[in-house]
Amino acid sequence: MKIALRMNMISMKTWMTATFLAVALLSILLLTVVTNHTYGEEIKKNFFGLSNEVAASVNSQMDLYFSHILQSTNSLIRQDNLQTWLSAKGQSSATEDDNISLLMQRYVAFNHPEIIGMFLLSNDGRIVPMGAGFQPTLEPYSHEPWFLIPPAEKVTILPTHITNYPQQTGIPVISLIVPIYSIENVELQGKLVIDLTLSAIAPFFNVQAVGQAGEVMLIANDHVVFHPVKKFQGVDVSQTDLAGVTLPKRGQAEVAQVQGVKSLISVKQSVSTGWDVVLRVPYDQMSGGLQAAQKQILVIVIALIGIIGILVPILTGLFIRPVLHLKHVMQQVALGNWEGRSQTKSGLPEFRQLNYSFNSMVEQLNTLRLQEMNLRLSQKEALIKALQNQINPHFLYNSLDIIKSIAYLEGVPQVEAMAVHLANVYRYTTKAETLNSTVKEELANLADYLAIIHVRFPKHFQSRIYVHEKYYDCEMIRLVLQPIVENAVKYAIEPKGGRGMIAVSAYVENKDLVIEIADNGSGMSDPKVKELNGKLMDLSQNAAQETIPHGSLGLANVHARLVLHYGESYGIKVHSFPERGTIVWVRVPFQRTGS
Repeated sequence: MKIALRMNMISMKTWMTATFLAVALLSILLLTVVTNHTYGEEIKKNFFGLSNEVAASVNSQMDLYFSHILQSTNSLIRQDNLQTWLSAKGQSSATEDDNISLLMQRYVAFNHPEIIGMFLLSNDGRIVPMGAGFQPTLEPYSHEPWFLIPPAEKVTILPTHITNYPQQTGIPVISLIVPIYSIENVELQGKLVIDLTLSAIAPFFNVQAVGQAGEVMLIANDHVVFHPVKKFQGVDVSQTDLAGVTLPKRGQAEVAQVQGVKSLISVKQSVSTGWDVVLRVPYDQMSGGLQAAQKQILVIVIALIGIIGILVPILTGLFIRPVLHLKHVMQQVALGNWEGRSQTKSGLPEFRQLNYSFNSMVEQLNTLRLQEMNLRLSQKEALIKALQNQINPHFLYNSLDIIKSIAYLEGVPQVEAMAVHLANVYRYTTKAETLNSTVKEELANLADYLAIIHVRFPKHFQSRIYVHEKYYDCEMIRLVLQPIVENAVKYAIEPKGGRGMIAVSAYVENKDLVIEIADNGSGMSDPKVKELNGKLMDLSQNAAQETIPHGSLGLANVHARLVLHYGESYGIKVHSFPERGTIVWVRVPFQRTGS
């Protein structure tokens, strides 16, 4: 409540300044969001292009390197003494083994010094390692991953693993398994295993475009083949700085947190090895344009706040002064000064129109005020006349009582009864204390009226009231049934010289009380009934504005009063049978007195 009061005390100038600031800040916020999204997508696009270039470069260099090794080893495996050793079928001397070992050693020295291990294995289980002091037995090499791999028809490349044989221990290497075929019969005789250190392929991953903080890695089935950090080479990904990071699918790039650093990561597959080339670059390194744009937006925000803080109060003052003048005039009018008028304080057409409209409104209100005063005076005069007119019915009642007394003294009971019934009807009709009545009172008034009609048509006129006593205490407005029955007498009974019958009954339908007035007169044609119900329907929709038609005063009057009192769902509905009679239904809410 206190906050609402404080807000109501804030001036319009403050509100307008705050509104301009809020709109400006929201616009800048929207611009920032759009800019971040646009730059973010552009950063991903550029990074994806960079990852394609890096992967293509790494793949081409690795393919070239492995192809060169395989071509150079082709001359080695075609040596006669090596072919002879493989075809010896379990029979080779120590001298032959030494010669093979020295042959491999010379090959490495002259071609690829990055090879730290080379092993010749025959299909019959013999092995010759490279270098002096080798052990021609299988046991020292049985734990190497290439040992249990049977000779294959194609070259196999094993991902990085740690060596564990006598000549070299604890060194990360990549193993090439080269199948060896016999020159004579082209049969698979054995395999040549080449262990390569990662020093030869490390330059392939030193891509200048990724910057100092970027990393290019080679991963095979969650196993690190190459990593710029040597301690991560040859271990599972879970033991590296990528632990806990879900790598994107092949051919995709995503943003991820790596050791608390927001990074862009992409995965591309190597065609030659099937391994994944993984590129990681810090997001900030790729988002130089975004940071510059954010700085520019910050400068714009500061500039806008300054401009709004200076110009908005000046501009709002031009709008506020006419409004304050109009407010002052309105307060004068509210205090009773109906002569106050707003003067034009601004050249803007909107304010001129506002002043003109206000002045017109004040003039109209003043006119209505004067009319209301005159109306009240007229009402007082009408009330005085009404009080005076209340004296006149007493003269009529006294006259009827005199007639009743004379008829009683003269022994004329019909005249006596006629005077009683007429007095009762007139008293009920002119009773103005309350608008509402009950079904019982309405039926009593109707019985007095019908008694008069019976006196008028004593021989052939009949009337019946079939309304159960349980409906007697139902509320309804006054003078509903008697005008409808009077209408039936006029159009159904009188044309036949009093030969006819009027019956009144009641029942409950959908929580409403329906009173039915039926006669056996000549009835009406269907077009006539349709026209009459149409007029009643129009009257229901416009009861407050319509003037009661003169053609059917009784029905229209009753229907209009019912609609105005209860709503459009209530009122009168008429149905007629030509040459057989007419039925009028009166629908009112079924509501007992006092409920």
